Amino acid sequence: MPPSDCKTSEISYYRHMVAPAPLPDTSVSATEFQTRAGLYIEQSGKAPVFITKHRRLARVLIDIEEYERLKARDTRQVYQTQDLPDVWADALAEADYGPADPALEALTR
Repeated sequence: MPPSDCKTSEISYYRHMVAPAPLPDTSVSATEFQTRAGLYIEQSGKAPVFITKHRRLARVLIDIEEYERLKARDTRQVYQTQDLPDVWADALAEADYGPADPALEALTR
């Protein structure tokens, strides 16, 4: 508990006990972002703008070209078992997974 002569609230007292993670140079609170969205949209064209909520990073605003560049690098694909390429299905069928764990085997019965 905070000292009885302390004029700060309990929350602000404990908030200062743990050092928050350093925020990026271009960080702004969600409230400030709402107030001056146009400014931060313009700034995000030059560098990412990090938006915080309760002093924690919550979102990142980036330029659309940077977003498209990052999306182009994302090569993840999802396959249903029946749609797996034959080479992958064969590799999975031939793979050695080591000895079976009896506890896990019991779950499949």
